[in-house]
Amino acid sequence: DYPQEDGKVLRRYIEPLHGIARHPAAPCPGFHLKTMFDLKYLLPENACAENRSMVKGVLFDLGAGTTVKDFEDYDYARGSLGGGSIPLLYRMYHDRCIDFHAIYAWEVKPIDHKTFWEPLPDDIRARVRLYNNPVAENSCPSSPEGNFTERGSFLRLLKSSVTPEDYVVAKVDIDGGPELAIVESI
Repeated sequence: DYPQEDGKVLRRYIEPLHGIARHPAAPCPGFHLKTMFDLKYLLPENACAENRSMVKGVLFDLGAGTTVKDFEDYDYARGSLGGGSIPLLYRMYHDRCIDFHAIYAWEVKPIDHKTFWEPLPDDIRARVRLYNNPVAENSCPSSPEGNFTERGSFLRLLKSSVTPEDYVVAKVDIDGGPELAIVESI
């Protein structure tokens, strides 16, 4: 629920991506591999109709990738193929009047920091916190109970860094990571 200045409360629902998070027709015979990553079918929240200004958001990208190329000119039909997901998610939500004032990104693969940071405009660089290490969470039985790891926990950071007024987007795509513990905790 999102309390508004006029006293109304807007209700938002979680839009999960499930399975392998590919185009819904991807498993169908005759589907072209080059369009498997096309994300134009997604319908993320659109705040433009309800607001006269941008809505303040926070992005948590767990499995962000090692690059942010094509930040200014992003193509939804390409998905994140060939690059990290920060440009995709930033553009997808910004086009719908949700502006991420903070972007928390985890990537376990080694990152060439010059290659990563160079394409980012300065106003976006100031918002990004990049963790080039694994997301650390406890097992499924303990994380939903609020028993988070001491360091590197997305769940601990989520709890301490957002307010009820923030529109929160969490992309959880961790190769071999604690996805189930995170989703069950949310």
